[in-house]
Amino acid sequence: SEHPNADVPWNWGEAEMKSMSSAIRSELFPISVAANKADLAMSGSWTPLAEMIRSEGGVLVATSAEAELALSRASQAGLIEHSIGETDFEITPEGEERLSQTQRKALTSITESLVWEGGGLVGLLSEVVFGTLSRRVAYPVQDETHWVDSEGNILPDALLVAEGTTAKGLAYAVHTDLGDGFIRAVDARSSRVIGSEHEVQDGDVISIYART
Repeated sequence: SEHPNADVPWNWGEAEMKSMSSAIRSELFPISVAANKADLAMSGSWTPLAEMIRSEGGVLVATSAEAELALSRASQAGLIEHSIGETDFEITPEGEERLSQTQRKALTSITESLVWEGGGLVGLLSEVVFGTLSRRVAYPVQDETHWVDSEGNILPDALLVAEGTTAKGLAYAVHTDLGDGFIRAVDARSSRVIGSEHEVQDGDVISIYART
């Protein structure tokens, strides 16, 4: 304890109150850090900070916003095939025609500078959402055969739900009326009927039947 001789809480001073609030914040809302411009820092120089953050329940991921943006723009322009969070890429046929040697060298230089693991900003968000917060992605659909809604949109929604959420809980996440009138659900991947207590898994595509 930082204050072993602290009196009863109602007699605490500013120092004791600050220590308590910091401890509560650390426990409930651990801080995670996107260490930007890591390509300009010495490799591993952020390790002490990462260890401190990890000890408090957070995550540090090295990132380079400028490099990630350059790869993203090249991908959107159809010049390269690149998955967000990855460091490598492949030049597309269009890129073979349009990219100059200078641009190719620049893109290669970018990937060579991204020598760390973690997937950049996307990797950090994934770690926080799916790791720290234990969230799962579920896809509610109206038609379990074609995975569409009433307007024909394919996989129209993706809901982040807490680990342990049931099929009925997913129904409530979509709309209160669906939860109140829940009858059954169907796992669209297997066409298997599932009950209200079925635990939703990451990537589940589920159709909900309810009295409305």
